[in-house]
Amino acid sequence: MITDALNWILTGPAGAAVTGIIGAQNNTGVFAGQAPSGQSNPYVVVEQIAGESEQTLDGPTGRQYVRFKFSCYGKFTESKQLARAVRQALERFTGLCPDGTQFDNAQTVLEGDTFESAPYQYVTSPELAITYVDPTF
Repeated sequence: MITDALNWILTGPAGAAVTGIIGAQNNTGVFAGQAPSGQSNPYVVVEQIAGESEQTLDGPTGRQYVRFKFSCYGKFTESKQLARAVRQALERFTGLCPDGTQFDNAQTVLEGDTFESAPYQYVTSPELAITYVDPTF
């Protein structure tokens, strides 16, 4: 599953800068869909916001073109640094993930910042277009 592959990239050797920012106290600090209630900053929430499968005359190939949003929570500087670390880890990685996902490419499409007054935190949210091959096809 692509969310497992993304978690592995961001918390493994390719994501050393990410784990350096989120720290060991946050377990992985990277969550699919929603962070646990009361999660301490900094952390990342990963959400798929678009996607399509490659089709040929022979049927689906397993190649996927998806867009993910990586919401990076923390103090202003933390959220900016974390977003940069996430972008760099994903844009620099290509290869086979432990779950069999072939991760081919990631490219930043856009990035935005917001502030949440309760619980008083910043969110920097890069969106990346990602190409990968789903091993379940």
